[in-house]
Amino acid sequence: QRGYSEGRYLGRPESNAHRMNALSTLAAGLRMNFCYDDALLVYEAHLAVLQRHYPNEDKFMLAVKNNLASCCSNMGLHDRAVRLQREIHTRGVALYGTTEENVLLRSGCLGISLHASGRFVEARTFLREQIPLIRTYFGPDHDHTLKATQTLAASLNDDPASTRESRLEAETILHDVVQRRRRVFGPA
Repeated sequence: QRGYSEGRYLGRPESNAHRMNALSTLAAGLRMNFCYDDALLVYEAHLAVLQRHYPNEDKFMLAVKNNLASCCSNMGLHDRAVRLQREIHTRGVALYGTTEENVLLRSGCLGISLHASGRFVEARTFLREQIPLIRTYFGPDHDHTLKATQTLAASLNDDPASTRESRLEAETILHDVVQRRRRVFGPA
């Protein structure tokens, strides 16, 4: 008769695909249930195992780091989220170029993290560079384009040093975003 750990995750090597999938699923489930502290620990463990056993699996590494950064944002750890998002963006651009779908999605995440951390000028500069690429790839009415554009407007408006001109620009941008959202997604 097999022992409890045989044939289960505990009896398998740390790098086993089933164990890796279990870590990913556990972290996602914890995060979806707002157990961010626990999810963060699992994402960190998952990343450590990937770095130890699969250091060249960039696609998976970027995905886990992105989940880790999102979890940090959920917890209000905005500086850490920004650091991770910068690493993700830099590595993604180096591997895939500036116009690859996941690079563009994650550039929107970096813009959100920059804004959330109070780096309004950096968020504006970065998003002004990225939004044309995002718009070209996804189209002007896509949710990702609208989120990035809305974050640009928020970084213009929320900066304590913003000028009247900046606030008017933010208002114009938000007006356009709201109209597009209503047209695409309905009035609700």
